[in-house]
Amino acid sequence: MERRLRSHVMETENVTPVPTSKRFFPNRTTIRNHMRKGEKMKLTSIDDETNLEGFVIV
Repeated sequence: MERRLRSHVMETENVTPVPTSKRFFPNRTTIRNHMRKGEKMKLTSIDDETNLEGFVIV
């Protein structure tokens, strides 16, 4: 994933960014955390929460 991101940045940017810039070249842990956060978002949905509200007695 890191290689794909690096090649994409080099192809799309007009000015070559500094290799130490985390914005354009994140490290492996940043990529991993971002992907994990996206996976967690898919596990829960708003529909599940609204359906669950009908079962909860307040």
